[in-house]
Amino acid sequence: MDRIPIQAAKDIAMKYDCREIIIWALDRKSDEQSVVTFGRTVKSSDHASQKGVYIKKVIFGWPASDAEADPSRVQKLKNRVRELEAEVSSLKATMGRPLYVKEKKR
Repeated sequence: MDRIPIQAAKDIAMKYDCREIIIWALDRKSDEQSVVTFGRTVKSSDHASQKGVYIKKVIFGWPASDAEADPSRVQKLKNRVRELEAEVSSLKATMGRPLYVKEKKR
């Protein structure tokens, strides 16, 4: 079965003004299952993904290794957070004293 592109889920979301889309598909020849999720924002993308994981693991019994995957937007943000945490740790180590960051007022 060809993978359903995320763009297809995005197109449905835009056409019907949906915040999140979760598509479950079953190939008619091989009975192979597929779940595609889309969220308009990073937060809704993460929520849709979590719901997709639930569907795959709890409802259909997929193994965790096949069921869990962060959306690319969420994964990029997680990677960036790890990079920034490493930079802060490095700065703390070179300064020899605690690092305090003053937050900007919003």
